[in-house]
Amino acid sequence: RRGHIMFMHGAQSKTDANYLGIYGLGRTDKRTPLESPECDEAGNRIPDRGHNAVARYAFHFHRGGPTNSPAKVNGLAIVDSPGLGLVNHSSNVQVRDSVAYNVVGSAFFTETGNEIGFFDNCSAVRMTGSGEGLTARSKAAGVIQETDFGHGGHGFWLQGGGVAVLNSRVSGSGDAAIIFFTVALN
Repeated sequence: RRGHIMFMHGAQSKTDANYLGIYGLGRTDKRTPLESPECDEAGNRIPDRGHNAVARYAFHFHRGGPTNSPAKVNGLAIVDSPGLGLVNHSSNVQVRDSVAYNVVGSAFFTETGNEIGFFDNCSAVRMTGSGEGLTARSKAAGVIQETDFGHGGHGFWLQGGGVAVLNSRVSGSGDAAIIFFTVALN
C-alpha cells in the first residue's frame, strides 16, 4: 500500500507546507478506472472490491473551504505518483515554486470547480496518462463509478475558473498540457 497526504483544514486552521519532497506517494492509480470500496447490507467490506479508491492522491487539499484562509505551498517536489500530483478539492490553495515529475494523471489538479487560489512558477514534467480519451471514464460513457477524469496525462487540470496558472510550464504531457473547464461539477 502506498501512502498519501490529505489536508482537511477549516476556517480556524493554518496550513503551510514549505520545501517538501513527496516521493512515491499516492494510492489512486490513473492507469485504471476508479473502483471504490463497497460494503454489503451488514456494513462489511466486500472482498476483492475497492482496489483503486478515489481521493488517495499524493498531496491533497480536501474540502478545506474556498472561502477559508488559504493553504500555502512553497517549494514542493512531487515525484512518481501513479495518480494525481497536487489536488485542490473545494479549497483555497496558493502554490508557488513547485514541481511535479512523472505523474500518471494530472500534475496539478482542481477537482470540482469552486476552488480558488493559484499555481505560480510551477513545473509539470512527464505526465504519461492512461492512454484513454478525455471523456472515456465519464458517466456519459456508461461508467458506473463516479466520474473519473484527469487521467490522460495533463500538466494542469482546472475544473473551474477560480484558480490562476501564472509563470508556469509543462513538458512531456501524454495529453493536453492544460485542460480548462469553465463549468463546475457542483
